[in-house]
Amino acid sequence: MNFGFFRRWIWFILCFAAVLAAAGWLAWRYGAPFFAGQKAETPNTIAISPEEYQPLYTHLNEKRYEEARRAAEALLKKYPNDVNTLQVIGSSYLRQGRETNDAVLIEKAGETFDRVLALLPAHIGAISDLSTTKRLLGKYDEGIAILEAAGRDFPFAQSLETDLALMREEAQKSRAR
Repeated sequence: MNFGFFRRWIWFILCFAAVLAAAGWLAWRYGAPFFAGQKAETPNTIAISPEEYQPLYTHLNEKRYEEARRAAEALLKKYPNDVNTLQVIGSSYLRQGRETNDAVLIEKAGETFDRVLALLPAHIGAISDLSTTKRLLGKYDEGIAILEAAGRDFPFAQSLETDLALMREEAQKSRAR
């Protein structure tokens, strides 16, 4: 009897089971739909057409921040918990606040990104932008804490690692002054 065939078959089954277990753990840990047909149970699973989003990004790219916010607020009335629309609102506050050096607008951006993260804690864009608001407001320790926590939760998010390195460098320069 050929036991080599059985060993290979058992090895294949064990490897396949390990892959399924890892995928199940990832789906449980991050709430992501890793299996076909599985829907994420998050508040942002709203089907907004690209045509509805397009004006928001057009206004943002053309630096018409108040128009972007008005259009996004109108879209939020239709889809109240859409995190991408909230992200656009936060981005408009952040960009305008950065360009005008307005701390009030930057604070509003931070509040908006906090709202996004309350709805969807795994929104890496909101994590990154929230840390940017902390950096622009000189709250380096808060920004570093946000990015370190996110780095533990999302170890493969290189953009967060880059943000953390930049935040630490700027904090060090600020303390040296």
